[in-house]
Amino acid sequence: MEQKGLNLIPDIFKKIIITGDRLKPRRTDRGILALNLFDFLLNPNAIDS
Repeated sequence: MEQKGLNLIPDIFKKIIITGDRLKPRRTDRGILALNLFDFLLNPNAIDS
């Protein structure tokens, strides 16, 4: 998962990686949310976790 570019952004906005891989939503140690495309599209609360 490519997150190097997101780690360089010094702001307070949510950083989200949406992937086609089947994975459970999780946060990296830097606070980046990684979630599956289907969770993003079908779950209206997916990015609030």
